[in-house]
Amino acid sequence: MNNYLKKIELFIDHNYWTNTLGLARSLLALSTLLTLSFNNVELLFYSGILNENTPNVSEFGLNIYTWFPKLEYGYWFSIIILILTITGIYPRIICVFHWLVAYSFFTLATIADGGDQITSILTLLLIPICIFDKRKWHWSTVKYMHNFYSKCVSAIFYELIRVQVFIVYFVASVGKFSVEEWKNGTVLYYWFNEPLFGVRDFFQPFVDFLTNSPILITLTTWSVLIIELLIAFSYFSRNQKIKSIALYTGIFFHFGILLFFGLVSFFLVMTASLILFLTSKNYNYEYRSVNFLSAFRGFNNIFSNSTQKS
Repeated sequence: MNNYLKKIELFIDHNYWTNTLGLARSLLALSTLLTLSFNNVELLFYSGILNENTPNVSEFGLNIYTWFPKLEYGYWFSIIILILTITGIYPRIICVFHWLVAYSFFTLATIADGGDQITSILTLLLIPICIFDKRKWHWSTVKYMHNFYSKCVSAIFYELIRVQVFIVYFVASVGKFSVEEWKNGTVLYYWFNEPLFGVRDFFQPFVDFLTNSPILITLTTWSVLIIELLIAFSYFSRNQKIKSIALYTGIFFHFGILLFFGLVSFFLVMTASLILFLTSKNYNYEYRSVNFLSAFRGFNNIFSNSTQKS
């Protein structure tokens, strides 16, 4: 019995409340905030050819947009909550409202995508962890004492988050195996040249070079499947170096999607997911303070020295 308890204690004995967790929460909130900020209410929530159809909010029971007489009020309430989440203030309180905003947007918006669905799931799973967060803001590296039960709950939900992200990448890879265009390596050719969702004109010369080579376009297409699968299976590795490689590979992979297809919010969501999935539970990154006055003086000295030499 004692050995069993020791194993449990070893499994749960981590500092789950780090500024790395705060970074992931802020990225999730920033993703939704950018979507709300750069789109108006009619575009986000109304339907029809001319956005003439008003959404029936009475169909959704647990939705913040049912709290207000107008959608605009729920829209601005959501923006305020997301800004508070990004700042990191009182995570044990704001975390519940963050999930309500993410869930409400995903269920009501007419343009919600997979990234919004992942956000609504992750913010829900983060609530039991953040409820025990004693910090005044989630950027702090201060460590507080937590009891056995709070660590147990946090360990369980932290692992559920990792399992969820594993499923996302595993299904994203394996689910494509049955699609003929993915198997023969031609699907990226169609995506790159799709009139509505295709790449920007700036990248067209590179895309033309890639798509004109059957070998290159096939290898590039299959590399997507391999990267997603390797990221998924890095879940089972105990080597933090391997996890770090998978983390940076995943971020670079999604940044490439951002550059070619402009999916900014999706990039932020998946970066946050990778941080929760692959970063050590105990990891606090260190701040680096910069004295801007000294830096500015040093910059001036460079020019003054070069002037004297000349």
